[in-house]
Amino acid sequence: MDEHRGLILIDVRTPGEYLNGHFDRAMNIDYFGEDFYEEMEKLNPEQTYLVYCRSGRRSIRTCTLMINGGIPKERVFNLDGGWQAWHEVFQLN
Repeated sequence: MDEHRGLILIDVRTPGEYLNGHFDRAMNIDYFGEDFYEEMEKLNPEQTYLVYCRSGRRSIRTCTLMINGGIPKERVFNLDGGWQAWHEVFQLN
């Protein structure tokens, strides 16, 4: 992450899940939130995004929506396994 400062992290979990632990610099856009689609439309297609959720289901769906919405697929990445997998690997809080 330190080597890719331009990478934007998007956590698509609920605000409660986000508050229980998230990656540094991650923005929270709740997949189930009323403003989810409006927040997706605000994303810059020139940026590169790493998207995650708890296990990977919501984030892979979000990545598909982002690509279908005009963000090049080369700029959208799903964090496979989600927070659950990476939290265990890196013993994150």
